[in-house]
Parts: sequence; structure tokens; C-alpha cells
Amino acid sequence: MKDVTARSILRPEDEVALEQVSHLIGYPANTVLIRQGDDSDFVLYLRQGFVKAVRPDPSQTTPERAVPRIVGLTGPRGVVGEMAVITEAKRTADIVAVTDVEALYIPGSVWLEFLDQNPRVVLSLYRNAERQRAALTDRRVESALSTDQRIAKALLELKASGMGVDDSGGLRFQNIGQLDIAGLAGMSRESVAQSLKRFKARQIVETGRRLLIIRDLDAVQNIAALEMRSSA
Repeated sequence: MKDVTARSILRPEDEVALEQVSHLIGYPANTVLIRQGDDSDFVLYLRQGFVKAVRPDPSQTTPERAVPRIVGLTGPRGVVGEMAVITEAKRTADIVAVTDVEALYIPGSVWLEFLDQNPRVVLSLYRNAERQRAALTDRRVESALSTDQRIAKALLELKASGMGVDDSGGLRFQNIGQLDIAGLAGMSRESVAQSLKRFKARQIVETGRRLLIIRDLDAVQNIAALEMRSSA
């Protein structure tokens, strides 16, 4: 499973420099920070919280209903909106706060000047973009897997994001619902509901209103690993 959470591309001294030319802004959970199709005139550097990058899934979307697909998860010390500013392209996805978010708002011109002075960051940006493209390619390959395998891989992707809180009951994810899991797995919400029902019957997960708890991580990993055994 590829970890699509953006890796930090900035060093501590970079953060200090950017703090001088940006301002801190807060977003409540479920806020749309960036909208697909908007002009690209700023970058966000996350200090706290997690966001998801979402765009319509062409395999699930109909004229009556646009089904979102999660194409990226970003947490603290990650940057969002950075590539569109460089390419002067329209935003390619919505960026939505999964949790409360605190971020540095960096004007596009400031970001470009910063990159001009720090070419190593440009290299890190393109490496990170390549990792994300590879992760999306893996997801397309995984479309042939069983529904339970795809759900298991989506759960492992959530774990890799660092978004979960480990407590005595398992790994807890707030503000994560069936639609989010469907978006990660590239499946319909109805298929996800049936698969999660089987997982819950085996006490692998627990779900509630905008809540997911992974109770048995070993079982999730074993289900995901069936792909490797079946293809051997």
C-alpha cells in the first residue's frame, strides 16, 4: 500500500522563513479550503490537522450524482496547492479539512520566490508528486481486487496517514465515514457498507457517526495480503 500522505518538503529553517511572509489561518473540520477549478494564487502549509484531496470519480459519477474520490491525504508539515501555483493551472481537486486545521497561508508570488531561492525544495516537490502518481496507479490496478481487499487497503492507507489516534479500543479516526472510505477504495458507498458489515461482524472495525475504529489491525493486514497470496 502506498502512503499518499504528502511528506514534508520543508526544513525547520524553511518554516521559520515562510512564517515571516505568510499568515496563520484556521479552518474548522469539513471546510473546503480549495475548490477544483479555482485559480491558483496561494499555497497552504499545514501546521495542525489533516485534509483530503477530492475529485469526482468518473467510474462512479452519473449526471444526477457526483461521487467523490479521495486522491490524497495530507497532515501536519505537508503542503497543499503547491504544484498548481507553479504550473499556473486551475486547481485539480477540492481540498477539504478532515479535522480542524491550522495552516500558513502563503501567497503564490511568495511561494514562487521561495522556490527560486531554494531549488532543493523544487526537487522534493517533484519527487512527492511522482509518489502520488504512483499511488494513484496502484489504486487503478487494485480495482480488480475483491471488495474486502480494497476496503482493507483503504484502511491501511488511513493508518499510514497518521490521522488515527491509538487508544485502548483500537485506532480511532474522527470525521471519517463510509463515503470517505468509498472515496479511498474507489467503490460505491453501498458496496462499502456491505463490506464494513462483514468487518464489524468479525469485530475488525467499529463504525459510528463520522467515526471509524480499527479494532483488529492484524486482520486488516491479513485481508489486504490475500492479494499477494492469490497472485503468487
